[in-house]
Amino acid sequence: MSRVAAAAAALLLGCSNGLGPAPEGKQFSIIDIGTSMPQDFLATPGTVSAGGVIINYNSFGSSSCNIPAGESVAMSAGMATITAYDRYVPPEAVCTADMGRYQRSVTLTLAPGTVELRLRGIRLLGGNEVGDLRRTVLVK
Repeated sequence: MSRVAAAAAALLLGCSNGLGPAPEGKQFSIIDIGTSMPQDFLATPGTVSAGGVIINYNSFGSSSCNIPAGESVAMSAGMATITAYDRYVPPEAVCTADMGRYQRSVTLTLAPGTVELRLRGIRLLGGNEVGDLRRTVLVK
């Protein structure tokens, strides 16, 4: 996908998709654009220590429009789901046609055991798919 197409696709991301509504003033982040830019989330170590664990990840988009705006975290038995958000971009906005990579992080408190980490957002793999990236870690 060209940078222009990806930047344009980022503007089309609304609040109604498989992730449910985004919080007011936000939209879901682009978390996967294929292999053209690496995703730090996939490099999370396979074994981590219990307690506070910093999880690094990236979002992508136009440097003039897709501005990171935090994340939500949902914890359940054996799973932690991170949903990444950007500042809302109205459909009529004019954005630069570049594709930036934003470095982001969140601290999760993990207990010993096996935990599946999920990073949720938009995947630009031939379309605007709602999806997640997954990484299983052993917490010692």
